[in-house]
Amino acid sequence: MNLFSAASFSDFVVDEGTTVYYGTCDVKNAFYQHELPAWISTYCSLAGVKAYEVGVKYMDGCEVDPNTILYPQLRVVPMGWSWGVALVQEAHLHLLAECGGLDEQRRAVDFRPPTWLGSCSSIFNVHRQSLCGWDHG
Repeated sequence: MNLFSAASFSDFVVDEGTTVYYGTCDVKNAFYQHELPAWISTYCSLAGVKAYEVGVKYMDGCEVDPNTILYPQLRVVPMGWSWGVALVQEAHLHLLAECGGLDEQRRAVDFRPPTWLGSCSSIFNVHRQSLCGWDHG
C-alpha cells in the first residue's frame, strides 16, 4: 500500500500560469464505520473487567453475577491495529472507484509520478480525502 506523503508534492509540476486548487476533508470516525466480522472480533478483546464495573446486570436476558469477568470485544476496526490502516484504506478506495471519475488512474500515490488526466487528481490517505485540480488559465 503506497499512501500519498508530503514528499510526493514535490513531484507535482504544472505549467506557468496554471492555478492549482486543493481541498481536503476528514472522514468522520473513519475506523469506526467499518464493522469487523465476528471471527476477527474475538481477537480484538479488551482487558477483562468485572460486570459491576461497567454496569452490566443482565446479558442475553440472564442475570449476571457482579463479579463475573467480562471481556469486551470490538465490533469495529480498532485504530492502532496493524491491519486497520490497510482495511480502511482499501474499503474507502473501493468506494471512490465506484463513484466514477476518482478511480486508480486519477489517484496520486507515493513512488509513482502523478497521473494528470483532465484536470483533477485524487489523494486518499485512510481518513482524509483530498482533491487537487487546476485551471490552465
